[in-house]
Amino acid sequence: MTTTLRGTVSWFGGPNDTGVSPKHLELEITETSIMNDPQRVIRTLNQIRQLGAHFAIDDFGTGYSSFTYLTKLPVSCIKIDKSFVQTIETDRDNSVVVKSIIDLGHNLGLNVVAEGVETANSKNLLRAFHCDEGQGFYFCRPIPADAMTKFLLNPPATVKERQLVGEITGSKLTARIEGSTASLSSFQSINEKPTGVA
Repeated sequence: MTTTLRGTVSWFGGPNDTGVSPKHLELEITETSIMNDPQRVIRTLNQIRQLGAHFAIDDFGTGYSSFTYLTKLPVSCIKIDKSFVQTIETDRDNSVVVKSIIDLGHNLGLNVVAEGVETANSKNLLRAFHCDEGQGFYFCRPIPADAMTKFLLNPPATVKERQLVGEITGSKLTARIEGSTASLSSFQSINEKPTGVA
């Protein structure tokens, strides 16, 4: 795994230069995969972090991670699993869990992303909880990798209206390594009020 990831990160600044610095590359690793062998994962992520890439813990809250490991991992972001986010309007316990994860992440100096934002009410609750970013169908449906460039160069009016697309060179490129064709959901800073959106 280390060799493959190091090669991928190195590719960004190598002979096949994409014009995107590794510092704009954010790789996601699931909480469960971290806990399978945390010491090895910490070593591997530290090696790749030295190349400039960033890491996010995906599906946070589902993998029984130890807070000890969370403080040792070279991550800059945690992504709250959608199973918590999708019910924050109706399930008080999940609402408390989401707010607590956001507070924990911020206290550790991490960016916090809520996955599975599907309604304006959920977005507004997350904004009130000071969540940094949201991802989900409320903002945009997943887009196949081969259509992403066209989408970024000419976003639909609904995306422009919600300010989902920034300058391509200033955005982080998020990659999920699952062994399947990639798709990318749009994201937005929840604390920025979108133009034309209540």
